[in-house]
Amino acid sequence: MGKGGLVVGKDRIDLHWLVMITLLVLAQMVWTSDANASLEDSLFASENQVKSDSIPILPMGRSVASGASSNDAATSKSLGMSGQIQTSWRTRLVRDDLPADLSRYVEAFVSQEFETAGRLDLDAPLPDRSRAHLTLELDHLASRDTASFAMREAFVDANLLDFFWVRAGKQVLQWSRCQLWTPADLVNVEAPQFQARLGAREGVTGVRVHLPVGAQFNLYGFADLRGVSKPSDIAMVGRMEFTLPHTEVGVTGRQQDGKRFIPALDFSSGYDRWQLAGEAAWLAPGTLMTVEESGNTAWIIPVDHRTPQVSLSINRPFDALGRTDRLRLGAEGFWNPEGEADNVFRPLTSMNFRRPVFLGRDTIRSGPEAALRVFGGAYRPYQLGQWYLMGYGILADAPVTSSSLKLSVLGNLSDNSWLGLVEWDWESLHGLTVGLSASTPFGAYPAEFTWTSEWLSLRADLGIRF
Repeated sequence: MGKGGLVVGKDRIDLHWLVMITLLVLAQMVWTSDANASLEDSLFASENQVKSDSIPILPMGRSVASGASSNDAATSKSLGMSGQIQTSWRTRLVRDDLPADLSRYVEAFVSQEFETAGRLDLDAPLPDRSRAHLTLELDHLASRDTASFAMREAFVDANLLDFFWVRAGKQVLQWSRCQLWTPADLVNVEAPQFQARLGAREGVTGVRVHLPVGAQFNLYGFADLRGVSKPSDIAMVGRMEFTLPHTEVGVTGRQQDGKRFIPALDFSSGYDRWQLAGEAAWLAPGTLMTVEESGNTAWIIPVDHRTPQVSLSINRPFDALGRTDRLRLGAEGFWNPEGEADNVFRPLTSMNFRRPVFLGRDTIRSGPEAALRVFGGAYRPYQLGQWYLMGYGILADAPVTSSSLKLSVLGNLSDNSWLGLVEWDWESLHGLTVGLSASTPFGAYPAEFTWTSEWLSLRADLGIRF
């Protein structure tokens, strides 16, 4: 499952559920006052925000008063709880003309999987607009018969002197504008995915400071504490946000001792009903990895020079089927000049690896260059080539209320491989969720989106939000 989780066998799975239930019981015992009003300061909201219909945990025999006085609200406490339990069934149908040079790698991916994930969000606000937030997650994979337990987020928000805000702990930051390619996000450890996985996004440990300067200017600072054992290991990230007519702009920079400074720029703008967003970053040497070859030997090395990355996104709602803004169409592009200009999966010539790569329990010392790149740590999803394009269309209430139909296509223009995806989602009034999807790769074979050799992938999700 997620990074930082503890993997255990099925004989200990009940222990993790016991931990989560115990946390809820302790929370109910500690927070025994009336529920206060919702937080008024949207700047203080979590990026991974608790649902607005979160459940207040109250003492026995007490209820939330609809007309509580301001004095009551100023002294009250509450614990908001929300979460989700999801199940997902996935199956892959692999093509018959699988090349022998790819078979050992393709067979490493399971052709069928059943996953169950439980997520719990706890939110404890205080009257002075300070609060604590916790996101826990438990996941079970049937193919491996293993479970993983992870703390996705755990932080404390503090409003200091009504002047600035501090958030300390593991957290997800929303410092990006685009959907799939976010080069200006210099903090988060988990990149967006073309098809969302189960569960919550992984947070990063650190301390964030937010200083609002008027209504149109904000300053942020973040101390990234991942893997820190001495002060020089801390990476400092600064961000400035300001508004122009019809446009919001963000300027970000990251600095760590012994490494080059990384600047980034992002913006979002609206005109009429069009929404435009863009991001750019000037990555430092060593940020990206590539494959070096000499004769019949290959190895992975860091890119030793700066390189830019740029993404641009545009979308617009349209009136459809008698409804205003029922259909939304959008597109997003990505430029990665350090990427490969051609198809690295052709030819599948075997090479010796200077350092072996590991595929499950197998140790691989030779194979195609693409295998070294993908399994050896030099591959970033959707960043192998130089040019990418994604397009999508979303139709709301299709065919029933509270459902949506989404058609998406993602392409690597450098190697001419593509991935098509159809998704249908529905949620009932009481929180029951259903999702169905089908994806198929097409274009050049083998290439980035086709080398795994399935001709169709199916997925069905069933869950409950509470």
